[in-house]
Amino acid sequence: MNNNLPPGLVEAFLMWIKLNAPAVYGSFAAFGMATLLTLRDGKSWLDALYAGLICLLITLGVINSLELFGMSQDNALIVGVVIGGMGVERCLAILRVFASMKTNTPPMDDKDQKNDK
Repeated sequence: MNNNLPPGLVEAFLMWIKLNAPAVYGSFAAFGMATLLTLRDGKSWLDALYAGLICLLITLGVINSLELFGMSQDNALIVGVVIGGMGVERCLAILRVFASMKTNTPPMDDKDQKNDK
């Protein structure tokens, strides 16, 4: 069998997973929670997968910055479940408020975003 992977890629990937295990299982917990809650709300599978992926990415960012908030990486699972349970809409609303506080601009309402398109 012809293997086109660079030598050592699989070993490097497994080592990265081993070193970042809390971030991996915390973000997959967020993915699972967001996906299941979106499906429970009656939305499509595609919407559920998008919500899960967005929550996974948000969780990766939050888990990697836990030490800045004085928390240990052992809290990654709790953070992942909370972010996945909040869902994409609430996470994005929190991010919008945080961004508006940092830029000193008023947060946009849903009406403003629809008129902006």
